[in-house]
Amino acid sequence: MSTLVVYDSQFGNTALIAETIGSQLKSMPRVLAITNVSPADLQPVEFLIIGSPTQGGRPTARMLKFLQTLPKNAFEYKRVVAFDTRISAIDQKIWLRTFMNSIGYAAPKIAKIVKDKGATLIAQPEGFFVEAKEGPLKKDELKRAATWAKTIQ
Repeated sequence: MSTLVVYDSQFGNTALIAETIGSQLKSMPRVLAITNVSPADLQPVEFLIIGSPTQGGRPTARMLKFLQTLPKNAFEYKRVVAFDTRISAIDQKIWLRTFMNSIGYAAPKIAKIVKDKGATLIAQPEGFFVEAKEGPLKKDELKRAATWAKTIQ
């Protein structure tokens, strides 16, 4: 099965998660930053893993632009999962936690976009936690990403 892991990363945290996921998949996928992906790269792919940092409750502008400019049927006949990196709302003061929960995270928004463009979502969107906006990843998040990768293949 042709598999591709596509991600955007600003401070390297989402890249680390993407590489970890890719290393655990039996299909030995290509792992590419969104800046190195063209719509043509998606055509032969059967299984696609898409990840982005959460910025203002949504994916990065680069990821959004890429996904939104693809044709309506771009993900037809493709199995897709989405992930993001995020700050844990539980660790925040009540007012910030409420705000974060109201605006949401990147992965569910990625999942909605690709589903609307024909994707078959094979798992719920997943979030991996960072300590602060620039990271680092919280303890054991790479281990959690490796475990998650094994459940989605």
